[in-house]
Amino acid sequence: MLSSLLPSSLAFLAESDLTIGIKHTSAYGFRREQLDRLLRSIRRRYATAEVIVADDGCKADRTAAHTHNVTLVCTEAGSGLGLGRNAIVRRARTEFMLLLDDDIVFSEATDLAALHDALVRDPGAALAGGCYDDLEGGDADCFNLAFSVTGGGT
Repeated sequence: MLSSLLPSSLAFLAESDLTIGIKHTSAYGFRREQLDRLLRSIRRRYATAEVIVADDGCKADRTAAHTHNVTLVCTEAGSGLGLGRNAIVRRARTEFMLLLDDDIVFSEATDLAALHDALVRDPGAALAGGCYDDLEGGDADCFNLAFSVTGGGT
């Protein structure tokens, strides 16, 4: 599960400012089930946020995409993670974006506003990461990485 161990954000995150991008491979039935589970969990928390699914091979259940009000971007079968995520980025029109794989589930603790707040507080930041709970392994971890960009772009 994607969750945040951070306190609730002081900043307001308008869903119209956020695109949730999901890289998906629909060649396997269990992946389509995972995508549907993720989309249901997103819509429980973020009913109107823009959601874009980049699907390798484009065999995703179009009914599920329609049901969850998702923009489906088709990529060639086997085109890979990078191409799919780049397609999502090109399609998004919002200031903030969350990129996910299709095996994530939002919980009641998921707080995208906390990530938004971290980016707003530090305008030089290009990336914010959160914490997750592994449903199968029972582990929890946080992405505590620091990235900086100098004048030379390194």
